[in-house]
Amino acid sequence: MASQGRAGSCPIESEMAGAIGLEPLHRKSGSLDTNFPMSPPATRAVSALMVLRPEPKPLSRERYRVVVPYPPQSEAEIELREGDVVFVHKKRDDGWYKGTLQRTGRTGLFPSSFVESF
Repeated sequence: MASQGRAGSCPIESEMAGAIGLEPLHRKSGSLDTNFPMSPPATRAVSALMVLRPEPKPLSRERYRVVVPYPPQSEAEIELREGDVVFVHKKRDDGWYKGTLQRTGRTGLFPSSFVESF
């Protein structure tokens, strides 16, 4: 197979020079493209977001014990079994709590009348 192109050029060299992501062979190995900064901009962006976002408040973790089993009625609710321990994070005005079940680690809603503080 005969090479097409300049006399004396290796077909592999000419293919590699035009390949995406490879520098032309005539370019100095130490030269850099000055259009792109070398410092990672993501670090600066993350730092800026951390400054703007306030630190999250620690969750209140009141412990409650389940006194009556409760089968969940939706995906947002958690199943309660008698004797389970639940860490309550939020008490809603409508009589429902949001908490994390110690047994499964699942977080969800449940009726406050099914648990007691201990």
